[in-house]
Amino acid sequence: MQGLTKKQYSIYDYIKKYIEQNKYSPSYEEIKKAIQLSSKSGVYCYIKALEERGWLTRIHGKARSIKLIK
Repeated sequence: MQGLTKKQYSIYDYIKKYIEQNKYSPSYEEIKKAIQLSSKSGVYCYIKALEERGWLTRIHGKARSIKLIK
């Protein structure tokens, strides 16, 4: 969890477990529901922060394109 807030880590952990189970990344809507955020724009902000910190990468404009780095 080094370098992440609790919410960022919970999102990262959810994505990690989702990918392990399904072999593809969750949608922003699925993340929103799982983490109990009120909007997908909030999910976007957390994903962007995780990307900037080097914890994941994504392909812009493509659905379910989150890839974990750490």
